[in-house]
Amino acid sequence: LAEEAYEWGFVIGLGGPVTFRNARDLHALVPQLRLDRLMLETDAPYLTPHPHRGQRNEPGYVKLVCEQVAQLRGMEPAEVAALTTATAARFFQLEDRFGADPATRHTAVHA
Repeated sequence: LAEEAYEWGFVIGLGGPVTFRNARDLHALVPQLRLDRLMLETDAPYLTPHPHRGQRNEPGYVKLVCEQVAQLRGMEPAEVAALTTATAARFFQLEDRFGADPATRHTAVHA
């Protein structure tokens, strides 16, 4: 099904359910997904990732989604974050007016 979605030009989004222990089918699918066509999301305020299920979902929990995807793929979370951020930048047609590559930017600046 993912291959058919790619043929149509779709991008696949993964959120909190990928962290659920009983999501075995989803866990098996994750290593097969193309990272250049994958975005991570939280679907806040719903579908809160493990271990915060039952609480209100927050955008910051996307880190938990990223960590789970990285674990399932045998990758570092930073690498998954960079690749999926680049996918999101392309999808939303974001461009940095100063010429920086959005995929290599850090999400926080420390002064």
